[in-house]
Amino acid sequence: MSHATATREQPAPSTPSRRRRVLIAVSAIVVVLIAVVTIPLALRLIDDPAASDPVVGVDDVAIQGNAFQPPVIEVPPGTTVTWAFDDGGVEHNVVGDQWQSEVQPSGTYQHTFDQPGSYPYTCTLHIGMDGRVEVVDG
Repeated sequence: MSHATATREQPAPSTPSRRRRVLIAVSAIVVVLIAVVTIPLALRLIDDPAASDPVVGVDDVAIQGNAFQPPVIEVPPGTTVTWAFDDGGVEHNVVGDQWQSEVQPSGTYQHTFDQPGSYPYTCTLHIGMDGRVEVVDG
């Protein structure tokens, strides 16, 4: 009587080189994730355009090169500020506290500032794209 022996394939033992490749791949993914989270935050802290000195006597802000130009303006109460979307078709918005434009690739947006104060705003589509309107009496 013959006995047929069934052979089962055993999984290949984990080799040091395979473990090393997996470890390198996982490490690379972790480094990329850390960079994706921290680099935009660091850039925003290093170069905050809304922290610059205001340009006086200007009520128009151009949106170009993923930036507000000028980033900070000073106007008297009652001034209507106009943002001109002129960034080669790139979509932007202007979002302040309780006022905002639509997301748009071109055109303009206007908002009137009646009360003295500091009015920061941002483009919510682009990290670090910030500006400020300073409304000052006299």
